[in-house]
Amino acid sequence: MSPFKKLIREVHRRSLWQVLGVYLGGSWLVYEVVGAIVETAGLPDSVPAIALILLLVGLPIVLATAFVREGIGDAPKSSEAGGAYAASPPTGRIFTWRNAIAGGVLAFGLAGVAVTAWLVLQNQSGAESVSAIEPSAAAAEGGAAATSTGQLQIATDPTGASVTATRVEGAVGDEPPALASRSLELGATPIDAAVPEGEYLITIASETSLEVTFTAAVSADRPFRREVGLVPSSPLNQGLLYVGPGVLAFDAAGAPVSAFLIDRFEVTNADFARFVNEGGYDDPRFWPDSLSLGTETVTRDEVAQRFLDRTGLPGPRHWSGSIYPEGEGSHPVVEVTWYEAYAYCRWARKRLPDWREWWRAAVDDLDRSFPWGDEVAGLEVRANFSNRGATPVGSFALGVSPFGVADMAGNVEEWVDVAEPGDEAAETTGGSWNDPVYTFDPEWRERFPLWFDNPTVGFRCARDVK
Repeated sequence: MSPFKKLIREVHRRSLWQVLGVYLGGSWLVYEVVGAIVETAGLPDSVPAIALILLLVGLPIVLATAFVREGIGDAPKSSEAGGAYAASPPTGRIFTWRNAIAGGVLAFGLAGVAVTAWLVLQNQSGAESVSAIEPSAAAAEGGAAATSTGQLQIATDPTGASVTATRVEGAVGDEPPALASRSLELGATPIDAAVPEGEYLITIASETSLEVTFTAAVSADRPFRREVGLVPSSPLNQGLLYVGPGVLAFDAAGAPVSAFLIDRFEVTNADFARFVNEGGYDDPRFWPDSLSLGTETVTRDEVAQRFLDRTGLPGPRHWSGSIYPEGEGSHPVVEVTWYEAYAYCRWARKRLPDWREWWRAAVDDLDRSFPWGDEVAGLEVRANFSNRGATPVGSFALGVSPFGVADMAGNVEEWVDVAEPGDEAAETTGGSWNDPVYTFDPEWRERFPLWFDNPTVGFRCARDVK
């Protein structure tokens, strides 16, 4: 008896539920193995979906085979004709093993046709991504209808980080910009790739460094070049981005700004709650020796009795019971004074950025109107100037700065460090959800007393490069 017939016979010996259970268990194992192979071998993301389709197609085939009742090498011997096998009488069943095999071949063939058609459609919809590495022949020949390409050049320190580019679509007329459904894996740095003209969201990832994202505008007449310093991944560095040394485009004197690290996001309520819960208001190490509160001066030992929430406990003014409003853990903390921002940064082993550092992190040394460039179309999906309140940090992926810093324009204004030691006022900058968009401007400068707090004012921290 052939192995195949033995298998069919074994299937007959089992109940329908046993066959179903074994097949589903085996299918799950096959699907997991295929997923692991895709991750390790870099196969297309569509492979697990194809495997799942084929396994689903195979289910009715296996169940049909379980119904087979024809004899396979085991028909009873006749007492006549010297023990020759007797012909099995017709059973009238549709579910014979021959029919099951024929149906299986047909089903798998149809599934193959369907999967092939699906892949063709996917390839057509993702033609932009494919052409990013291999421009079309028409483009190479300079055809009039060809898509223009430009060079995307990205280097990192250290090298070897993986780079992903996701095309930004829209931003034409009334259509807001949005990320394409598919991303293009460009490989490991350094990268020098020809991509179709347009805007891309670039993601740089490494097992040993923190992730960085920024937007890149690629044009045929000017290559996009960026050198990115990666921050080593460690508990102390979580959430920080590297800002290299340089100048500010709007600074006529061209004074240099040294390299530093800055928080990717504004400090959130959940972040600040850890400071409160660990006794930050009661620890004099984090506060100045004396604090000017308008008409009076208090010592740092009196801080916990002065900066109180609605219930008279230490915390931002709108909190209750030293707890932030429910559901707002990822929102930027607001209604904190400069003193509280200063103390939090010291507790986190950081400091407040100064004004020049803040603006370098926002626009680099480029003469641009916004962190993402000069494009005003689709502003509502790049920054929060909504007049409807603050949003969770990092909500606007397309509004990040050249260094990957989020929410520099809008959401909340941010405290920066005092200009000189002993100053009793400091600036907030960047504009907020309650401001017009033109407040994101280095010329728009506001100074407030260090004890000032407001529902539109928050902060982020920085750190020296060591």
